Amino acid sequence: MSGEERRRKPGSPASASALGLAVLLLAAAGLKLTDVFLHTGNGNRPWHLVLGAGEILLGLWLLSGRRREWSLCATAAVFFCFGIVTLRMIEYGATDCGCFGPLSLSPRTTYWIDAAALLVALSALRVIRFRVLLPLILLPGVVLYFGTRSLAQPLHPISKIGVGQSWPSEKAIECPADLSKGRWVVLIHGSDCVRCQSMAEDYAREASRWGVQGKRTRLALLDADQSGSPANPSFPQIVRGSLLSAGLYDHTPILLLLDQGKVLRVEEGWGVVDWSDPAHGSWIQ
Repeated sequence: MSGEERRRKPGSPASASALGLAVLLLAAAGLKLTDVFLHTGNGNRPWHLVLGAGEILLGLWLLSGRRREWSLCATAAVFFCFGIVTLRMIEYGATDCGCFGPLSLSPRTTYWIDAAALLVALSALRVIRFRVLLPLILLPGVVLYFGTRSLAQPLHPISKIGVGQSWPSEKAIECPADLSKGRWVVLIHGSDCVRCQSMAEDYAREASRWGVQGKRTRLALLDADQSGSPANPSFPQIVRGSLLSAGLYDHTPILLLLDQGKVLRVEEGWGVVDWSDPAHGSWIQ
């Protein structure tokens, strides 16, 4: 039996490895495409579509068992490239890699997922013994990881926002509206976070109806990453701005309720806000 036939044989280690890698690729693709089609305002839509389609094709190739040696080589190359990209994200201090759509994972986590997938793909090829391959992958991987972390842009200290305090402080934000006057719902989000972007666009669509409903409350979308604020839409209930200190709130998203510059409510995390529910409906007046 040839080496290729052994790799294609059902139940072989290569077959099990290919199955696991295929499941990982198809799951990642499914999450990306789900996020794209459920959140049409997603700014990463084009590359998520392309990357998701590529992952589906590679996953199906692995499942088919055809030219398994070539499919494993291609998979190893893909995860090697993914690892390089996540290292760049770690260097720039990204908080969400966007690799799994709505499932927010730090690049520091996905880097080790990529490294493990690379190791599995190469070991399934059986070109090098696993006991030799493991240190060949692990040692450089550890050096690259900690070397990149040492070069990463330093994070700013986390600033807390407390109920009852005045916010924002002078020259803390760049915004076309004065948030110290009137009633505001404020979403502080990260532009490098796919999930944050989707949340911001969902809030914008909801807030565009507040004026029609006779509400005085307005929505402010503040980019915590200083990556440039998009143009304001043609809705007077919505303004967009950015923080003047990048990374000041690295635990985004943060949702605030302001009235005349005083913080009435603070919420953090990914909970979906239902504005028709009395718990949040009372925010909008």
